[in-house]
Order: sequence, then structure tokens, then C-alpha cells
Amino acid sequence: MRTTYWKINKLEVIPEEGSLTEVIQYAYYQRIVEEGQYSTFIEGKMLFPTPESLSFIPYADITEADIISWILPNMNLEQVDLFLNQKLDSIILESTYFPPLPF
Repeated sequence: MRTTYWKINKLEVIPEEGSLTEVIQYAYYQRIVEEGQYSTFIEGKMLFPTPESLSFIPYADITEADIISWILPNMNLEQVDLFLNQKLDSIILESTYFPPLPF
């Protein structure tokens, strides 16, 4: 069974922006697709505009779902997933893999 999911690797914050503290500036993410022992991914870095005071979410209250909801409007998810699925199909068909380095 094929599974596609997000992974937020890290968040880069600005300590202070006007009256706001710990403002997320960048999210570093991966979009991953897996099937059995095979997997592939894309990774990216998304820049976010400074939020309005009324819509600001304190850093401690941010969820992964919040970050993903900010990334989604800035990418064509259908195209990304199509690319990832084609790439995984190719990996499975060619049975390529990355063994540990021999040194």
C-alpha cells in the first residue's frame, strides 16, 4: 500500500517582529511517498510573510497541520504527488536502491 505524507523538519524563526515574538519565517519540509521498502521525497523551504497580529499563533501553539496549511496554497500538490508517484514507480521498476557506502 502506498502512503504519502508530510514531514516538517525544522522551523526558522525571527525572535521579534514588532510586537510579535518567535515569528516563523521559514519551514523546511519534505513530501514523502512510500510503498513497502521503497520511498522517495521532495524537500523544500517555504518563506512565510509576517502574520497580522490578529491571526498570529504563538510558537508554542503551532501544530504541524498549521504549517502544512500555510505551505499548501503555495504549491501545486497534485503535480507534486504525481511527480513523486512516477518517481517511486521508476524506483520500484528499476529495483534501484542506495546501499551503505563500502568505506
